[in-house]
Amino acid sequence: MMSKAILQISCLTYRLLLQLYPDVFCEQFGQEMRSCFRKMMEATIEERGLLIGSVAHWWRVSNDLVPSMAEQYWQALST
Repeated sequence: MMSKAILQISCLTYRLLLQLYPDVFCEQFGQEMRSCFRKMMEATIEERGLLIGSVAHWWRVSNDLVPSMAEQYWQALST
């Protein structure tokens, strides 16, 4: 039960974070990114357990968030 709640909250949080990306990027890749996030979160929790798995997944996502977002804004400005 707890893992389902953490997964739902994490997916909602990720969906909100995706709104920080440029609109064009979100329209093109948003659904795929949300689906990938969910699958990877589920796999990491299954592999490493609820607490360590969810923290490990968010660690990876948060380390990539700012550089990825900056790259997408740079590409949006370049076109």
